[in-house]
Amino acid sequence: MPPLPLTAKSSNKDGAWAFIENYLNQPFDNLYSYGLPARKSALDDMVDKAMNVTYMTDENGDAVEFSIIDNVACGGERYLLVVETELMDDDETDAIILKEVSINTDDVTYRFFG
Repeated sequence: MPPLPLTAKSSNKDGAWAFIENYLNQPFDNLYSYGLPARKSALDDMVDKAMNVTYMTDENGDAVEFSIIDNVACGGERYLLVVETELMDDDETDAIILKEVSINTDDVTYRFFG
């Protein structure tokens, strides 16, 4: 976040404070921001999102834990960007894009995309 100065000689202190307050109360959007958000609640939201995990069954029937990085709807389709949680600290880990292919009451089926 760039510095938001407010000097003692400002001709419009009320307007400047209103701008800063509005700026800091906007939702943190990591697509357009760099670093960490200014508000603790926005940081907490980032942590919660980063801790979002799900278990999927691989082709051998084994449960594998994935961390969901993003969940996107595009053109009527839903996609997940995931990383296998066990490999997250590995410098060579690749994210995987999964496409939702079916939904029933107990299960959602995804297929590798790409």
